[in-house]
Amino acid sequence: MGKELTDAFFQLIEKIPREKIGTFPTPVNQIHLGKNRHFWVKNDGLCGSEYGGNKVRKLEYLLPAIKISGQNKLVVQGDEMSHTVAACSIYGRKHGFKVTAVVFPHGRMDENENLLPDLVRSGVKIKKTSNMLTALMVAKFISMVPGSYLVPLGATTPISTIGYVNAAHELTKQIERGELPPIKYIFIPFATGGTVAGLLAGLALLDSPIRIIAVQSVDGIIANMRSLKRLLSDVLSLTDQRKYLDAALARLKTLDAKYLGKGYRDVTFESVEAIQQLEPAGLRLETAFTAKAMAALLSSAHKLQGDEILFWNTHDQEYCKAG
Repeated sequence: MGKELTDAFFQLIEKIPREKIGTFPTPVNQIHLGKNRHFWVKNDGLCGSEYGGNKVRKLEYLLPAIKISGQNKLVVQGDEMSHTVAACSIYGRKHGFKVTAVVFPHGRMDENENLLPDLVRSGVKIKKTSNMLTALMVAKFISMVPGSYLVPLGATTPISTIGYVNAAHELTKQIERGELPPIKYIFIPFATGGTVAGLLAGLALLDSPIRIIAVQSVDGIIANMRSLKRLLSDVLSLTDQRKYLDAALARLKTLDAKYLGKGYRDVTFESVEAIQQLEPAGLRLETAFTAKAMAALLSSAHKLQGDEILFWNTHDQEYCKAG
């Protein structure tokens, strides 16, 4: 896509209803690994004043779409430390929605221990269940109430994924301004696929040479190539650009499942090491998603020496400071 067509496309995206939640562009900074090795971080964890992370970009498009459909109640489900539950509850309430969160035990209450009490104080209704399957069933039942919207896993829909199509454009502009050098590879967690699909679509539309290394952080029944391809197709179809599907898929260098461990929320040795190694640099990771992606980056850094690589942080850095 030529520059004029690219600019026209992103102007078209600007016409899609959007509710300002985050502060963009998110900052980039360099982290040194020693031995003349380094990588760059794009920190979406700092995009929200109350709660950061990748859900903010998604909700900027999802919440207005829900309002336009006439629904005023959000039903969201996840474990007790779920970032989807946190972001949808905090920003849903702030933007006029009634919110019910259906949660199940996390297993490791080592981060954001005050999250649920804080949500209750903000007016969120909490329904506690014993396991994931029960939570899904209860959430589906509650969402049958007229005016209710059942938030999908990860708040991932074709319309919410537009947030990360825009993010690819944002990164390109930062490179053009000299805030960081041209990037060859982006490491990013891969779960429900909205973040990865949006970046792939955006990079393809920009004809960018950047390639994505998507690090699987949930089980394959959710994170797989078939679902990613379907989401990509749906996102591109929103603006009649499905012809770029193959180009978008070509931007995916690797779908790396080596750091998943036993599955979602499994705390691997490599993820704990990654957290400890990055903590002195001021980057807060968590064991389920970002630490697994960082573990992949750290183990690959020596192979990619000479290439500029970027870690796209999708984990909140704001709530943890206030909590």
